[in-house]
Amino acid sequence: MKKLLSVVSLALAVFLTIKPIETSRACGFDPEDFFFGYSFFDPAIANQPDYSALFLSFDRFYDYNWNTNEFRESHNTAEWQDFHQNKPTPEDVAFVVYKASVDDLIQTKQFVDGKTQSLPADLANNTLVDYWVKKSMTSPICYLVYAKQVEPHVNWDPYAWEDDSQTREETRMEELLGSGIEQYDAAKNQFIKMRFGYQVVRLAHYLGKYEDCVRFHDEMVEPLKDQVKSEIYYWSLGHKAGAMLELGKRTESAYLFSLVFDHSPTKRVPAWLSFHIEDDSEWEAVMNLCQNKEEKANLIFMRAIDFNSRVTDEMAALYAIDPGAEKLDVLLGREINKLEYDFFGWDFDFAFPLKQEYNGVSKVNAQNYLQNLEAFVVKVNSEKKNHNPQLWRLAEGYLAFMNNRFDRADQIFAIEGRNTKDARTQQYTQLFRWVISVSRLKSLDARAEDRIYSEWANLEFDPDAHELKEKSLRYMLNTLARLYDLQGEPGKAFLCKREGYDLLYQPTEKVVDHLLAWTQELETRTPNSLEKFLFSRLSEENPKTFLQIIKATFYLQWHQTAEAVALLKSIPAAEREKMAIYHIPGDPFKPQTKDCLECEENSASGKGPYNRLTFIEKLISLENEAIANPAKAAENYYQLGNAWYNITYFGHAWQGSMYFRSSMEWYGFGQTEDDPYYQDQSHLFVDMATPEEYYSKSIAAAESAGNRELAAKATFMAAKCEQNMFYLAGLNDEENLDQKPQYRKRFDQLIADYGDTGFYREVLEECSYLNYYVWLKGN
Repeated sequence: MKKLLSVVSLALAVFLTIKPIETSRACGFDPEDFFFGYSFFDPAIANQPDYSALFLSFDRFYDYNWNTNEFRESHNTAEWQDFHQNKPTPEDVAFVVYKASVDDLIQTKQFVDGKTQSLPADLANNTLVDYWVKKSMTSPICYLVYAKQVEPHVNWDPYAWEDDSQTREETRMEELLGSGIEQYDAAKNQFIKMRFGYQVVRLAHYLGKYEDCVRFHDEMVEPLKDQVKSEIYYWSLGHKAGAMLELGKRTESAYLFSLVFDHSPTKRVPAWLSFHIEDDSEWEAVMNLCQNKEEKANLIFMRAIDFNSRVTDEMAALYAIDPGAEKLDVLLGREINKLEYDFFGWDFDFAFPLKQEYNGVSKVNAQNYLQNLEAFVVKVNSEKKNHNPQLWRLAEGYLAFMNNRFDRADQIFAIEGRNTKDARTQQYTQLFRWVISVSRLKSLDARAEDRIYSEWANLEFDPDAHELKEKSLRYMLNTLARLYDLQGEPGKAFLCKREGYDLLYQPTEKVVDHLLAWTQELETRTPNSLEKFLFSRLSEENPKTFLQIIKATFYLQWHQTAEAVALLKSIPAAEREKMAIYHIPGDPFKPQTKDCLECEENSASGKGPYNRLTFIEKLISLENEAIANPAKAAENYYQLGNAWYNITYFGHAWQGSMYFRSSMEWYGFGQTEDDPYYQDQSHLFVDMATPEEYYSKSIAAAESAGNRELAAKATFMAAKCEQNMFYLAGLNDEENLDQKPQYRKRFDQLIADYGDTGFYREVLEECSYLNYYVWLKGN
């Protein structure tokens, strides 16, 4: 059994016109809602803007222009303008039809009738009103007054509760219904007459008078179909279709909705959402109602755009009935876009030959479908009966490209580019040939870099509605990243995927080293066009200085302080000072009883008392002095412990060893271990061993000097190191506080050895954690 079209009828579509009383019939999974990916085969290439909402999309619809007032009103405005011999301006027509008040229109009619001496101020210089005055025409005014009176009663609010006011509204709607019939009968002009009929049909539908709705359409609107070429006929037909569905006439309703879908761009999407067929028997019944091959082709198209249809079968059936059907172009674009999603995914990181498996999902079926679609396109092109031969030849080339037959694809695009005078087609052939050129790349040298980037820079899209320039850039950069990695150029590969400041989240040593070497090399030669682009992604400031500071931070993390100082001093002081990452907001040497990440920051300037150079220089100075002068050893080691503690994840000067900190996780850098630019340095950012070692030295030196207050301070800070290791081990206070004594040695030492110190009494009041632990031990 063929997959039948079964589309959710959304409340939004109901609200728009077609089903004013019914709410949506179902809410559930729609595969198209979950389509996301990217495409070089831009749906706009089919040149079918009236169907743009139905292009394959990230959401239910590709283009929501169909649901804007501007779209709906522009069609109606054009009909009014044509009715008035195109004399009034579109702006003036739209203002009168959609903005003018009932009172202003009544006053205008009185003026045209010679009963008043002046026009309303808003309409005094309106070209439509001027036309009415010159022609002594009042029938359009009478209709617009009536339509504006009807409008509040048919703009249905699906969230309104039924109450007495609704009953009173229905009474008014009944009055308007009678008035509309009378004015319809009195109207002489067929254009105006049809519109009165439409308003009557509309009112009947909203009143729930479904049989009357059908009858009014058949008696009042249908006879005028051949006399008045207007979309209003299909607006009315949509109401009849909705009424018939309510009356249980599903087959007839579906057929009428298909006519609305086919002929009314403004009601196409609501008609599609309301079209509903249950099984093959209903499908055959609806097909039997079709009057010609075009109507049958339209039905097949409506079934084909269901996401789960076997679309090549539907395309073949549609082609057999009507080879020149324009709707085939829309389906062709949708199917190519589906294949792009299957093989290219959302990350632009594909390579040829295309993967047979993507994220663990087999693509064998997609590969078979690609072959079938290409075979169908080749057949259509060979028979030369289709509506848009140029589009289908481009599709043949693109499918050959996806099938890894680059020579054949490039040949087709070259021929089409030479033979066409259409600017858009030339743009796409240029794009497709460039994409093939990128896909052919096996290695990169300076010449290839310059050529491929220069060609991209010269690509033009008018309009670039679907971001083809950006999409093509991303594909190029992902392709180049793979090649750079293979060639041992990780820095360039990184800049193809990321920007320079992404280095700050989890700096990778090999990337930084390669980028440093590359920037130094560029000082001796002129970069090519691609290198200029990549270089611009590195830093908005001084790229070389930026990288040198990151490298110096590596040295600090590795405790290679002498190397860090030498590198920082090699940077001109003025250049260092310009870099935000050079500065440390807090004072790393200042201890805190409670960890407070922002307490020491200078929010105004982002600068603390130390920058990276002066901070590291002080580390070296304190270390040397502690060894050379035992009298200062206890205090110096205590400050060193503070510094190494405060530049970890837990300290208020964490910027001293890292550039990014997340409160969402311990290490907070967002990468996964399979990220090619991930370098696990978490052990450095949560290193408690180094500060604990310095606090231990401080305790020993303080005891030797008889400075029990300083020994107590150092013991407390060492206890904080143990406490952090307790948390890093995945333990928590409620379950494990008294069960892991190896993480409480320093707290026990503080209580036992320094419980009589002034510092202990102070910290006991400030530190609720210590207070709780003391209470727990006492119980």
